[in-house]
Amino acid sequence: MSFLHLTHVTKRFGDAVAVDDLSLAIEKGEFLSLLGPSGCGKTTTLQMIAGFVDPSAGEITLAGQPLAGLPAQKRDIGIVFQSYALFPHMTVRENVAFGLRMRKVNAHDIGKRVDAVLALVRLDAYGERYPKQLSGGQRQRVALARAIVIDPPLLLLDEPLSNLDAKLREEMQVELRRICRSAGVTTVLVTHDQAEALALSDRIAVLRQGRLEQLGTPSDIYRAPATAFVGSFIGKMNLWDVAPTAESGGRMIVRRGDIVLGAGLVPEHARRDGALAAGVRPQAVAFLPDGEARVRGTVSTRVYQGDHVLYVVATPLGDITVLAGHGSDALRVEEGQSVQLGWADDDLCLMRGDAP
Repeated sequence: MSFLHLTHVTKRFGDAVAVDDLSLAIEKGEFLSLLGPSGCGKTTTLQMIAGFVDPSAGEITLAGQPLAGLPAQKRDIGIVFQSYALFPHMTVRENVAFGLRMRKVNAHDIGKRVDAVLALVRLDAYGERYPKQLSGGQRQRVALARAIVIDPPLLLLDEPLSNLDAKLREEMQVELRRICRSAGVTTVLVTHDQAEALALSDRIAVLRQGRLEQLGTPSDIYRAPATAFVGSFIGKMNLWDVAPTAESGGRMIVRRGDIVLGAGLVPEHARRDGALAAGVRPQAVAFLPDGEARVRGTVSTRVYQGDHVLYVVATPLGDITVLAGHGSDALRVEEGQSVQLGWADDDLCLMRGDAP
């Protein structure tokens, strides 16, 4: 049996449905991210697990025990908020020890556990400092230490890195993954940051308008999106509504108007309904010589972005985005130049064609 189980969970606020018939099974020790745009239901889902909000329908169980009717303070769950929520008048050690003191753990054990968790988050030399004397990343690690020192069965993270600048956020992603792995705690992260979810998660649950759009590993979600929404939300993707023309060897040949886009692997839903989309990641699109391309176009925009160059090419398929890395002949392509574009069949994703 799964460690944390949500079964047909729904939450309504009046006539508005925030979470709609959501079922998830999370294994012990797993790091799962709830990912989606604002208003998709991810924070409400976290609040129902934590006990801050009651489900309108469905069941949530933790280690086989139903959580219905159990108040938040009795669930013994570790929670880290976006705002850190540290006590400014307490030192780092006092902040971390707070939950243990509330549980009436003896002073000797509190000292040992606080020492161990401060070493885990690499703040053992900062125990006597106050939050105002710490950087944003250090304050975030104090909040994380305070959550895991109680040895919770489950750790909930609500946009914990969103207040950090881009460079520090990347550094903290590495730290957060290391800390959670070392602590061995089952973790559920709420985030709208696709890169963060891809970097941290064992699996990702993509939510849209309160419903589960796709559940899978970061690689599955990125390389084989189930829907046009997932394809466009997780990274950049060139997307087209398409029509199938033929099927051969488990691949479906698709076209947009008179242009054949290639032969992609047939998704499960393709034979059940006619809504079909095709997509290609920008880094899979190449500038090709005459006779080898799928579509012609004109470069309308060229943007240098450090480790690669981004191109926007106007074509009969609409604008196509291309990412070219250093060392590529594509770097010599300039705005206004006529070009030919192509991609391999293996890079063509077919998915359910609902509007992104």
